Amino acid sequence: QLKQRQKRKKGAISLSRRIVYFAPKPPKKMRRCENVAHLETCKRCGTESIKSVFHCDNRFCPICSRRRSARLVEKYAGAIERYSKEKGLYGSFLTVTYVNTPMLQERKAYTKHIRNLLRRSLWKLFGGIDGGSKNFEVTFSKDGLYHPHVHMLIFTPKPIPSYTNKEGKLVWQNDFNAAVSNAWREITGDSYIVQGMLFDGSVQEMMKYFVKQSDVEKMSDENLEELMLWSKKKRLFEAFGGLRKYVANIQDEEEKKEPCACKECGGLSFERLVLQFDERVGCYLPVDVYDVHYGADVAETGQGPP
Repeated sequence: QLKQRQKRKKGAISLSRRIVYFAPKPPKKMRRCENVAHLETCKRCGTESIKSVFHCDNRFCPICSRRRSARLVEKYAGAIERYSKEKGLYGSFLTVTYVNTPMLQERKAYTKHIRNLLRRSLWKLFGGIDGGSKNFEVTFSKDGLYHPHVHMLIFTPKPIPSYTNKEGKLVWQNDFNAAVSNAWREITGDSYIVQGMLFDGSVQEMMKYFVKQSDVEKMSDENLEELMLWSKKKRLFEAFGGLRKYVANIQDEEEKKEPCACKECGGLSFERLVLQFDERVGCYLPVDVYDVHYGADVAETGQGPP
């Protein structure tokens, strides 16, 4: 886990050096991102966890993009399970793609395309779309073009007919997948590649990064600058319809939990090892160690966090 963090930290430093010429403010925060980390060992069960002191929250930062994805998985998994079971709905994972382009359209255009697709009458065969979520992603092609696509999780009162393909996945029947493809071509004018499959309960596939680190590395500084300006202050992942209420309820429940407790046993006393990243050697080095006590354990020990 620490080695992976060190790799992402190096990526953040490298990216901060690239964008400093056209975005002077974000690199300062990105370079500080996860400079200090706390390796905490639960005194009750021995479980180890790593917590960071500061994050830049930039969607292009390899550290923060991964954090965001993990938070979304944790937040949506419970909401989706409760939503589908309580309402008796069937989930499908749908990806719609756009043709490769040298320039991204306005965000409103993409939003309008998705809204029009979800309102098509073809969904009435399955009782209509009750709700779901959508996530915008951009990859970078070998010919130097953007490849935008949207991952959607949609829920319907009736299941969409599917079959098992060569990879062992339950994908939509060809005739319905073709109908969605035709509708997508009518809406966009030039894009037609879509793929629908039954939702297997795993939300990781849906929580893709907006742009992968490997694609960031392929981009020229000009492309990267354009993409950063295009995505600035834009919401690229969101729930809609019936699912939105369940996500809000899950969030309220999470806020009531003790955020510092051990995830395995709920313990509140830890041994904390402070680690600091050293750019000269490219790794985290230990600088201090001490005990930390949170919440209820404070009453037992008479101590609090430093």
